[in-house]
Amino acid sequence: MRILIDDERTQTPTGVVPDLIVKNYDAAIDILMAFDELGWLSDDDLYLDHDLGGNETGYDLMCWIEKQGVISNPKRIICVSDNAPGRAKIEQVIIKLYGKLFYD
Repeated sequence: MRILIDDERTQTPTGVVPDLIVKNYDAAIDILMAFDELGWLSDDDLYLDHDLGGNETGYDLMCWIEKQGVISNPKRIICVSDNAPGRAKIEQVIIKLYGKLFYD
């Protein structure tokens, strides 16, 4: 499954159409916790934007993921943000968790 966490996009910048679009931080946490509990994340690609339309950002979500350890080995987390400073922060956490970056 492809999950896009983005307040504006309906597909990734490379044209991938997601199976599920999550529009904000709170909804993303709810979805990730539910999918993790069901064991559904191990084959999923998460596409993550930095700007999520509220006070919390994609970076905040990555920090939450790291702190909670809620993600059960998703196949990939791919940053799709055009916000260069935000993208750099998200990618630092991805590298910390996976040892590498993923690209679409």
